[in-house]
Amino acid sequence: VARFLGRALPRLFEGEGGLTFEMNTFKDQAPLQSGFRQILELDARSWIVLFASQGQAHNAILLPMLKACTAALPDVTLVIRPHPYEWPPLVRFMNPGVHVSTALTARQAIQAADVLVTHSSFMAVEAALLCCPVILASPDPVPNLIPLLTEGLARWVCTREELQRALEDLLGGRDGPLRAAQERFREAHAKIPGVESAADVIADLASR
Repeated sequence: VARFLGRALPRLFEGEGGLTFEMNTFKDQAPLQSGFRQILELDARSWIVLFASQGQAHNAILLPMLKACTAALPDVTLVIRPHPYEWPPLVRFMNPGVHVSTALTARQAIQAADVLVTHSSFMAVEAALLCCPVILASPDPVPNLIPLLTEGLARWVCTREELQRALEDLLGGRDGPLRAAQERFREAHAKIPGVESAADVIADLASR
């Protein structure tokens, strides 16, 4: 796994919105949060749950679960971020009433969100580096992202009840251990500059 991640991550990140691992200073996070909400015509107090889609068949199960869970929470808005290979108008057609947005870069969208949810998108790794809470939703842990789970950088859920509980915890501020793990991850990456070395950080996690 470690060797695969070391080779594949740079290419995979380029494929998902041109993501890189440049260190984030967080200085632009507040303007991004307010600006993204203006683009989506949301109240400034709205919480944003960003779903990083990959256009997989799993979406037929995950999105109805996620829609129901976010609808049950006050002031929470679900926003779907289509994969570059997906056609946004079709994603909107398949998900009526849900915000679908390709506004901002993938990194900026993560910074503007309060929680990122995905099945297997490598945006989860970027979110962990940006200290954005991550939920991995899948019937079984996705092998390429297991290092995030073993290091406490994300939460894995496989049922609607677990997803609801995870959202309530992360949006309710009960995310101390996860954020602490993400801060350590970010600090470890900061010591190794460069895009390729970011893959080395993930590969190191996988080899522990």
